Amino acid sequence: MKPLEFIAAVVPSAGVLCLAEFSSNKKQHVYVSSVEELGPVIEKFNAAKYDTYFALASFVNVGSRATDNALYLRSAFMDIDCGDGKPYANKQEGAIALDKFLQESGIGILGNPWVVSSGGGLHVYWPFTENIPVKEWRVASENLKRVCEAFAFKIDFSVTADASRVLRVP
Repeated sequence: MKPLEFIAAVVPSAGVLCLAEFSSNKKQHVYVSSVEELGPVIEKFNAAKYDTYFALASFVNVGSRATDNALYLRSAFMDIDCGDGKPYANKQEGAIALDKFLQESGIGILGNPWVVSSGGGLHVYWPFTENIPVKEWRVASENLKRVCEAFAFKIDFSVTADASRVLRVP
């Protein structure tokens, strides 16, 4: 799967989309109205050797990636930190813990999530078939965090219910 195909499956199809880079002194945010418009920006950031991130939400207005400007989301997601000083020693250990969590919690019955190796850890996505308003999405995301906690699955709890979150482009 190509990056734009992946992004199209996990971000909303309505609203303003955001791509960001945090490698340069500018810390740029670029806002577009469609996934297709992200392609040239991703290529530009990659050519500059920037770490490139995309917002999981769509937004009402251009220029603000703030939570109160978020409109829709189209996936549930989590970040599993791996490496020295992290909850899991490496990505393999993180993947094993994810599999155990899916089986023991029963969440695996919803289908296998998409797992992306990213930086030092793993990003996990459950794409939805439609755009979900932020308020409804937040309730489900907070519940997902509670299930992770109940099964002692160590995720980055600040990510899962953050409507303004950006994650690395695969």
